[in-house]
Amino acid sequence: MQNRSATIAGMLLVVCCTIFLTFFYGPLRRIYISPSRIQQASSASEIYQTWEELGVRGRTAILFTRHLNSEVSMKDTEGFKLAELAMSHGIVRTIFHIVPDNAWPVVTENLSGRKNARNTSSGFALIVSEGRINVLPLSHYKPLGEKSLVVVEPGVWNKQELAQIAHLIKSGDLSTDLVLIIRGSLSDMETFRPGLPPPR
Repeated sequence: MQNRSATIAGMLLVVCCTIFLTFFYGPLRRIYISPSRIQQASSASEIYQTWEELGVRGRTAILFTRHLNSEVSMKDTEGFKLAELAMSHGIVRTIFHIVPDNAWPVVTENLSGRKNARNTSSGFALIVSEGRINVLPLSHYKPLGEKSLVVVEPGVWNKQELAQIAHLIKSGDLSTDLVLIIRGSLSDMETFRPGLPPPR
């Protein structure tokens, strides 16, 4: 009996060590950048390229956009798939896709018919082979405790919503080391700049 307990304890120790090593040294390791920065991007492929060049890995991405991948706004004309590519290469493990509240009825209608979409308390979870994409309206979004990659598409938000997103970032409620402004102006960048120095 004593030998069996020792064997079980040993096995649990091996499992715990494996999980620990995987998170800190393996493919699930999270890699951040320093110092934090904010910069522009003109397309989904440029967002991916920036993430790749900076070497971020194992991260959560918060996308404040209207569309994702298969629709015009976050898809390049060539059909670039940001979420799938970033997940399959280990750059991102989880995505929170935040959409404007006034678009939520259309989003709900579009996602309700998808086989890989699951209802959650805040919106939908898209279960894809590469990972999980959580889709929800801005009013249901609550910041996570971990430092995330943030993408903001200013053109799809009204002034009040943009101010709300900016407050989340500037207050530190939404912790981030990289904010990418897609198809935004220099003045749009200034909305989010306090606390985030420009790239060198």
